[in-house]
Amino acid sequence: MKIAVCSLFRDNQIWKGRLINQVDKFFRQINGQQLEHPIHIFALEGNSQDDTYQELEKREKLKTAFSNFTLLKYDFEKEHKVESTDDQNRIKNLSFCGNKLLAEASNYDYVFWIESDILIYNDYLIERLLFSMKNTDGIGVVAPTIWLDTHRGTFYDVWGFQTLDREHWTNNPPYSHDYGLPGRLLEVNSVGSCCLIDGSLLRKDMNFGEGGIPELCKQAREEGSKIYVDRTLKVFHPSSFGYVENRWI
Repeated sequence: MKIAVCSLFRDNQIWKGRLINQVDKFFRQINGQQLEHPIHIFALEGNSQDDTYQELEKREKLKTAFSNFTLLKYDFEKEHKVESTDDQNRIKNLSFCGNKLLAEASNYDYVFWIESDILIYNDYLIERLLFSMKNTDGIGVVAPTIWLDTHRGTFYDVWGFQTLDREHWTNNPPYSHDYGLPGRLLEVNSVGSCCLIDGSLLRKDMNFGEGGIPELCKQAREEGSKIYVDRTLKVFHPSSFGYVENRWI
């Protein structure tokens, strides 16, 4: 079984003027995943204003330690700048770049898509998602929930997570009408920026189109696949965490 990890990188070393070394954090949390099968990491970087590319390049050159790593360099053209303040254009541009990674991973059995700044505090995250994928009939995409912090319980990625009736989740409780229902897996219309994708979808020429992961989920559902959230699994976006002395708190 072949598993690919795909991530986009841009300005992952400096956050709000502070050195955060997210490249190192990313590799430690991905390589720390407890899996029975090896993974291959595909990364695409473009136009970072810090030393993100140089840090990624170091790891690609260390073939003995990171033989499972492929780095793609892309100089974003004007129409594909990901720092666009227009959300629709930003998602379109991110999708354009993400599709380059999905094409690289299209011959893998499973693709774990994760934005490079997401924080994982579960060494069995991919394994648990794989368990759901293998043991749930008709599943095409499964995702953990994505949160801003552990204390206030604020939800992240509301642009991507949608209920079956296509209603977007909200940042605050109840998040969606169905989130409080019993059971581990919740069927949804689409998910956000961290998920496990059945590789067979990519071999059917499915990708992010111009709408990101929701567009891939839409294509999968039209082909008869189901999309689920595992409500027992959580990952975190760093934007509301404190950062002190080179560590997240």
